Amino acid sequence: MVFNEEKKLTNTLPLVTSGFYFGILQTAIYFSIEVFVTATFAGYFLLILAWMGGVIFSIKTDIVEDFFSSLTLSIIVFYIFLLFVALTPPQPVVYPLLFLLIFISSIPAGKFFRLYGKSVSSDVLFFHENNGFVFGLVVSLLLFVKFGILFVYFAPLFSFCLVLLSIKERNNEGLGIILLVILFFIWQHYWLGVITFISLYIFLLISKTIFPKPVELPSLLDENVDAELSNNKLKAIIMIAGFNLILLQYFIVREFSTIISANELSILLVSVAYMIGFSVGYSISSHLTFSFLKIISVATFVLHLVIFIGIKFFASYLLSEGFSFEMLLLLLFVSSLLTSSFYSIFLPKFIQFKGNHTLPFFYNIELIGAASGIIFFFFIVSSAQYFLFPVYFLMLLLLVLILLNKNKWAFPFLFLGLYLIGIFTSNQKEITTAGTIDYYQSLGYSNPKILFSDNSFYHSVDVIQTYYDRFQKIKQSKISFLNGQKYFVYDYPFPGITTEETSLSEFTYFLANLPAHYKFKRDGKKQRVLILGGGSLYSINRVAPYSVKTTVVEIDPKVIESSKKCWSEINQHNRLQNYEIIIDDAKRYLKTTNEHFDLIIMDISAPYYLGSALLHNKEFFELVKSKLKPGGIFSESTQGRPDPHFPSSTAMRILKAVHEVFPNYFVIDCKMAPRGKRGFIMASDHNAPILFNDIVELLKQDRKLAGTSFYGKNDADMNLSHVKPLSLYSMENLWNGNLKRIKTRLFAAKSRTNHIEFCFPAYLKREYLNPYFLGLTLIIISLAITIRYLPQKRISKKKET
Repeated sequence: MVFNEEKKLTNTLPLVTSGFYFGILQTAIYFSIEVFVTATFAGYFLLILAWMGGVIFSIKTDIVEDFFSSLTLSIIVFYIFLLFVALTPPQPVVYPLLFLLIFISSIPAGKFFRLYGKSVSSDVLFFHENNGFVFGLVVSLLLFVKFGILFVYFAPLFSFCLVLLSIKERNNEGLGIILLVILFFIWQHYWLGVITFISLYIFLLISKTIFPKPVELPSLLDENVDAELSNNKLKAIIMIAGFNLILLQYFIVREFSTIISANELSILLVSVAYMIGFSVGYSISSHLTFSFLKIISVATFVLHLVIFIGIKFFASYLLSEGFSFEMLLLLLFVSSLLTSSFYSIFLPKFIQFKGNHTLPFFYNIELIGAASGIIFFFFIVSSAQYFLFPVYFLMLLLLVLILLNKNKWAFPFLFLGLYLIGIFTSNQKEITTAGTIDYYQSLGYSNPKILFSDNSFYHSVDVIQTYYDRFQKIKQSKISFLNGQKYFVYDYPFPGITTEETSLSEFTYFLANLPAHYKFKRDGKKQRVLILGGGSLYSINRVAPYSVKTTVVEIDPKVIESSKKCWSEINQHNRLQNYEIIIDDAKRYLKTTNEHFDLIIMDISAPYYLGSALLHNKEFFELVKSKLKPGGIFSESTQGRPDPHFPSSTAMRILKAVHEVFPNYFVIDCKMAPRGKRGFIMASDHNAPILFNDIVELLKQDRKLAGTSFYGKNDADMNLSHVKPLSLYSMENLWNGNLKRIKTRLFAAKSRTNHIEFCFPAYLKREYLNPYFLGLTLIIISLAITIRYLPQKRISKKKET
């Protein structure tokens, strides 16, 4: 099959479908790593660097003959990669090979820009490719939620066929295939088909009505650009743009994932808004003169400071005033468009200025800058986050100064910019704390005080203490949050009353204490225990009396750090000796460890997020079963009450997955007060059935029997015949869980009855609206103006003499 790749395009469909393929392929690689290799940040780091490296390499070389050959090589190598990760243990020694396979898979992306950069103006090229890429991201998540791992198996091949059909300009066949797939989606699930159809129709409409512009258009060139803006300066601007876009993406995703709940749906919304900003920048780049771009860059510096400092307060104010989800989305899109769109202006602008033959050169520079940003981000987040945003603004300041070039305002702006960055850096902690306090106040938490607040690759971790009074004398509650989502609460008793009960007391008793005590009593010896998750460290204390050694596997070190610093009086970790903590992904740990355990406890949150959904399914339970000693017990929560009247509930689907893996299990149904409404499963092999009478005896002894009932595997009252187990082949629970979390977050503020006295405006007024600071600012501005005008006057006097 031969394609005439030099033929001039008659529509932009190949640009959109190519971007769509890159989005599908990159997402499929990511999900493959998450499912088969590791859920740690190392997987994402590996993917992004390998992908960028492959694009850079393919732009600079002609190792692959043409675009079609590179596409064919890419899809073949992807399936080799998929086969390899599915069959090979996820040891670090295989990572270089995975890097190489991803590297090769990304080669057509570089070849794409080399090919079409010769016949399409750069702004149109990047605009449509980016639109297709965004569409690929959206469709990828929808398909993965619906079909699970089947998406990874088939979606890249489907998108590959679309690219080939669009290149051949056989659009009727391509549209026919798309229509059949959409009809299948509608038949399977109404909302998925409708959303996909509408989105696809919009993209195809754009591709048919907007045609590529010629490569060289005199109107695109700015005759007034400074002659001194050399290639080195242009390279520096492009590299800074690529570098800062990585740090900016981290900030946008982190802040809004906390505001509207950190799950796949909210992260998708944030990422789409962020990348739509690219398309906005690409679309307006040819209409901006360099002179106007200088003004925009100065305004952007100030605007980004305002957004970075005040975004959480703006969201808190909207929540406190009862604004809807739509207003928060508007804030998200406006913030994203005003940030990412600025950096995307430069690449097509400079290519148009220097000629389309420079596209490979400048695009490589941007990718190198982005790769540098990834490496910087990796090391700075793991060691010294304090420097992350000062570096961002210093780089932005440098970009503005290069644009201003020899403008008379360059040095005054440098002076003012360093002053503003210094203020932001020296008060970074106080600014963040004030915004965080206001956010939790807007959700209804009274008089909060921040005990711990930090960010990792995975979460923003906050621990707050609330008070009955605004003077913070009478304690009310202590609460831990992951990405703004409550997961551990201790309500202080009224004065004169003592209690150690927390929100996890009942949960960890049934999940950890009961199976450990039962196993110890049955076997007459202490047990080797593995706890998957358990970042609160509460379960360690529960199993300690019955454990010879306990291993905790937690993916996020910041969660462990917050628990040690803020919850030692509850989890009492400092009084225990027989435990170890391993920072790793639970799935990867089980696949690589040679050790087997008497008791494995799943102390991991409900499968409402991708990371936890991959650990609450039939395939993972098979892995757990393989690591149990003969007669070992697996303890799992159903994350809700298992009720046969609701066969599609998370609880019933978890139970069905356990049912299909373990020959023996015992269900404790906590169906009423004082136990709450949740379920717990104790499962084992054929040689060690769970003894009903022994469990009941322990519950009586611990005064936990009231409000419970029990089911065995073959109990007729627990009918599982119409229940679909949680599996890698169906991740629909992600969608329902995502929506549930977002609704919970947004409606939390409705329970607030007290008037909020926001800390952030009070902090700004106290620190910056005082005579000392205003006087200092006036002096700085005066010096800046002096720098602007005095040298010019001296030069003019010399000329007169």
